[in-house]
Amino acid sequence: MSKLFLVGDVGGTNTNLALARHDESGIELIEKAQFSTQNEKSLLDPIKRFLESRCGDGANHKIDFCCISGAGPVQANNSIQLTNAPWGIKASELYEFLRVPVKLINDFTALSYAVTILDHKDKDKVTQLPHPDGSIYEPQDGIMLIIGAGTGLGVGFVDRRGDSVMVFPSEGGHSELSCFDRLSDSFYAWLRKKYDYVPGAELAISGQGIANIFEFICTEDLAMSIVEGDYEISQKALEEGLSDTARNILDLPRFEWPALI
Repeated sequence: MSKLFLVGDVGGTNTNLALARHDESGIELIEKAQFSTQNEKSLLDPIKRFLESRCGDGANHKIDFCCISGAGPVQANNSIQLTNAPWGIKASELYEFLRVPVKLINDFTALSYAVTILDHKDKDKVTQLPHPDGSIYEPQDGIMLIIGAGTGLGVGFVDRRGDSVMVFPSEGGHSELSCFDRLSDSFYAWLRKKYDYVPGAELAISGQGIANIFEFICTEDLAMSIVEGDYEISQKALEEGLSDTARNILDLPRFEWPALI
């Protein structure tokens, strides 16, 4: 029996909505659309516009189920306050409009389930990184850690045992940022001063983290040509423009140690 699902993913930057049909042959993606989370005030308005533009009037009566993932913890009242946006999602509000069952889940709960059904040999979907000895990891039962840097830093983990999959969401991106040397300690102190609270990992490892690193590197105190420990901050890069600095900031994850900025 065919059923029509309204599904969505609400992050700090983008809100993605889609219609998907499920039957004996599997799941078929029918329509999808993207909206700016920061330009919206609730999820209801983009849902209305999406359904009206894709399906016309009365489209809500054709939907059998709605599932929305949001970038924030699911509260006991079946709502999500988005971590990096000024509004939230309420299942009761969506039910009043759709009149179908509504399920809210954490965004990394959704992503963690999705990872378990990926074809790890599909090079268009998965890039496999070899081990130091050159061998390629083969998926096995056990614990899998899921990490994703977007507007913020999402973290979750999966316990897979054969056909049984258990997913555990977390707010690991908000765990305290760790320091490993003098420069990272200075960055930690700079973040704490800027935000006036203990900085979490996502303030460094995310889209906003790139902006924070860039601002930190380009502060007046760091704009001098200095050599401190294993780090050199080049005055030449600043004199010739910020493009070199920006490029080096984006290159940081490639290095075991951020030796040159």
